[in-house]
Amino acid sequence: MKFYNLINMFLVAAMLIAVSAFGQALESNRKTTDSPMFRGDIFNSGFYNTPGVKSLNGVKWKFETALKRACESSPAIKDSVAYFGSGGGMFYAVNISNGEMIWEFKSGKQIKSSPAVALGIVCFGGEDSIFYALDINTGKKLWHFATGDKIISSPLVSDSIVYFGSNDYYLYALNINTGELIWKKETYGKILSSPALANGVLYFGGSDAVIHALDSKTGKEKWSYVTGSGISGSASVSDGNVYIGSRDGALYAIDAASGNLNWKFRAKGKIQSSPAVCDGVVYLTCMSGYCYAINGLSGVEKWSYRADGHPIISSPAIADGVLYLGTYSGYLYAVDAKTSEQLWFFKTSQGIISAPAVLDGVVYFSSMDGCVYALQ
Repeated sequence: MKFYNLINMFLVAAMLIAVSAFGQALESNRKTTDSPMFRGDIFNSGFYNTPGVKSLNGVKWKFETALKRACESSPAIKDSVAYFGSGGGMFYAVNISNGEMIWEFKSGKQIKSSPAVALGIVCFGGEDSIFYALDINTGKKLWHFATGDKIISSPLVSDSIVYFGSNDYYLYALNINTGELIWKKETYGKILSSPALANGVLYFGGSDAVIHALDSKTGKEKWSYVTGSGISGSASVSDGNVYIGSRDGALYAIDAASGNLNWKFRAKGKIQSSPAVCDGVVYLTCMSGYCYAINGLSGVEKWSYRADGHPIISSPAIADGVLYLGTYSGYLYAVDAKTSEQLWFFKTSQGIISAPAVLDGVVYFSSMDGCVYALQ
């Protein structure tokens, strides 16, 4: 009897694992109709299952922010509206069809955090140490939450909870409807990284050089892994691995369940961006201007591409077999994801730090020239 109970327990566990893995596969294969948060989804995959831009036809629209100060906030797109912050402290809602402003909101200081949109609310952090929640239709402030320092980290929303980090060393979990604090977890460094979520676990890095894994409901630490330097980029989770780069110049592949190192890849420069993952391949950029395609299981390099030799902080995005990345020289490049062949490029007047978002044959991104672009 005990033998049969053990078999039943084993089968149930196997089914749960299979369902969990299958659920993640469904999420990654689902057609992208919106990009409601940084990197497109809760896994921070940077993958968009939507038509891309294989050949550049031109600028669909260009939106100039107030004072034209540096824009580092990556656009979030929901129901044909793009949301983004600016270096001038303004936050905008813009119609993606024509680039016309729907509403604007003024915060206390510049906004580097990329927004998240859910349940009729758009939320983001500011350099005034305030986390804001606005009504998506009117831009009216619904609530705000004060932290102890600047907020650069971009929020993630799941099950009515919004998660984000702060330079005050804490990761926060708030009720997105009310702004009520659910829990906060102290680390030993600033949290610029935006959390990724898979199977009830949050993954992020900090300037304490540590990759953290927390229970999303309680904030209790499940495991941690120490790298060689601070982490400012965000983790991407796929196929049971957590992929995250460090300023020590290495990309780490950590087992999501155990926290054990599977492999690490040494780039030719510090890594401050977030990797993109698609079809078992990890795409990575670094400060020396290189972009890499790496086998997600083995850590073996498939190809490398050097854009223009300028630092790359912008996190790459992939859609329709094309990889999109911005450089500090102000260029946005489109590269064939399989061959690394450069397909096209577009020049802005200043550097690009924001991560591109791709939707229905249009690439959206912000530039340090104070403008947000839509290319088609």
